[in-house]
Amino acid sequence: MVANNGDVVMNEVSGQAYDVVGLSLFGEGFIDPLASLIGKIRSVSKNQAVCILVGGGVFNNKPELVHKVDADGTARNGREAVAMAEHVVGMVTGPQLTPTLG
Repeated sequence: MVANNGDVVMNEVSGQAYDVVGLSLFGEGFIDPLASLIGKIRSVSKNQAVCILVGGGVFNNKPELVHKVDADGTARNGREAVAMAEHVVGMVTGPQLTPTLG
């Protein structure tokens, strides 16, 4: 899902239990609104253990801002974000067993 409206994100996370929510931000001027949005996501999420990942230019340049917005992690690019999300989901759901025919 791609959204630039906090209401859309809030409706999604309150209606379905997402394991991971990814948010991207380019401008440092939006750090405080992003922190507010993350707090709201955590408060309404159907999954109270939701993992919130952030990315974008501002976090690439200042990764310490991840803590300011109360995110769980950051990634430098889409590939890293997917790998991190897969890791987080694997930790939440545990190892997956593949049935074998025999």
